[in-house]
Amino acid sequence: MDSVDSKAIELFIKSPIDQDLVQKVIVKTLQIIPCDKNSTVYVDDDKKLPSVSKFLNTLIQALDLNNGILMSTVVYLNRLKSKLPKNCKGLTSTRHRILLSCLILSIKFNNDFSMKNYDWLKLTNKLFNLKDINLMERQLLYLLNWHLLVNEFELFHHFSQLLCPIKDNLMNKYRMKQYLKQQQKLHATSPKILASSPQTGTGPFPAPPITPISASPISSQRSFESHPISSTFSTIRKSSSASIYSSSSAESAFTCDRSRPSPNSSFDSLDNISMESIEPTTQKLRSIPVDVNPLIELTALNEQYQLNKLLESFHHTTL
Repeated sequence: MDSVDSKAIELFIKSPIDQDLVQKVIVKTLQIIPCDKNSTVYVDDDKKLPSVSKFLNTLIQALDLNNGILMSTVVYLNRLKSKLPKNCKGLTSTRHRILLSCLILSIKFNNDFSMKNYDWLKLTNKLFNLKDINLMERQLLYLLNWHLLVNEFELFHHFSQLLCPIKDNLMNKYRMKQYLKQQQKLHATSPKILASSPQTGTGPFPAPPITPISASPISSQRSFESHPISSTFSTIRKSSSASIYSSSSAESAFTCDRSRPSPNSSFDSLDNISMESIEPTTQKLRSIPVDVNPLIELTALNEQYQLNKLLESFHHTTL
């Protein structure tokens, strides 16, 4: 017998009275023998015979029975049914007599200190006299051949529907306990592994490789995002300084040409100044070693164009 089955039987016996088990006792009692409907329904002193269900529930409440007594009673009923002839019939009170005798033997066999038959006379409200109760007990012992021992195999065979949910619950608890033990072992060993491994990334969890940033831009937008902010600002400063240099050189050249005595050469000198100021600017922009973003280069060219327009407008006003 599996230890889990034994534990399930033990838990079921210690649990409160199960109503499904009570119904099973009633059904087994009604099925044990057919009764003659024409027989009298009255017993001693014209007392009306109660139903099997009411009779059993009265005894359960009076004796405070447990599930173990009722389980043994069902086993005795099954053994008795296999001993009785198939064509036998009983009186209306026969089922009550069989149920009472099975309860008496179950309580006496499972308890060290049990009631006497005289006490059963009081519990049944003198439904049967003392002589009848003694006769019932002796007849049942004879039919069962004094075989009153009930093992766990019989209990699990007859009450598998009631015991299987308890067994499944025990198995689930056992699996959960084993899972928690494994998790505790993993948590206990993981700090040792982490402590033994160096922090340079050579342990069981290596550090991810550092991928260098490519210098060649894939697109204008990715190139702009890949450049650091400092290089962008340096490029803007260089482009702005180039434009300032071109404007200052143009102004100095213009002042020098105005100081010349020949007024006819003013137009040519302004053209030369503007062209000479543009060429160094473009050369300096092209000679910048840093990869210039197309957006910044476009801004610098726009500033250059605006400067040229300013010089041309200034040239026309002087004329």
